Amino acid sequence: MAELDHNIVHESLTLLGELLAERRERPLHLVVSGGSALLAAEIISRTTHDVDVIAMRGEVDGDIIDAHPLPEFLKECAREVAEEKRLGPNWLNAATALLMIDLRRFPTDFLADLVERSYGDWLRVSFIGRSGQIYLKFYAAVGRSEARDLSDLLALAPDAEEAERTARWLIKEELIPLGQLPRLLDLLRNLDHHDLVPRIETLAE
Repeated sequence: MAELDHNIVHESLTLLGELLAERRERPLHLVVSGGSALLAAEIISRTTHDVDVIAMRGEVDGDIIDAHPLPEFLKECAREVAEEKRLGPNWLNAATALLMIDLRRFPTDFLADLVERSYGDWLRVSFIGRSGQIYLKFYAAVGRSEARDLSDLLALAPDAEEAERTARWLIKEELIPLGQLPRLLDLLRNLDHHDLVPRIETLAE
């Protein structure tokens, strides 16, 4: 099965938009995070396994809507794309949405720099931009041990202010247990923000 690079992501979504136009069910607006969003923002060049749909948006009011489960007609179109492009059967999935933090718990700048793309008249995608990705990747890097999370954060290159704001948010919102504080502190060190470690450490005391 093909991995997804920058071009394959957009080619696949373009085909998906064409298939949705043929169906004429209803226009869709997806909110996408993960590697495909980093590719769309041209922050990374590595490939990714899938397109992570974390939410949907109302076409009229823009309200955030749960993405899981994806509409059946969308899944059917995605399966056609997978066959045409030789992608994995779950190249478009909302599994991350089940594990995602309630988007209302994110700071206001989480959706500040979305990368918006239209794939015809029936599909629009908001890729989470750099600001939102910093929050997501901090949360992921503290909660699991995957080298790509640190690699992606190094590519995002959060400055001291961004790193401190994100670390404080994780602690204030109780998104990480105290037992994971050492992982957060190690992450700050790996990002070369050693000066932040004492300040963040005191928040848990």
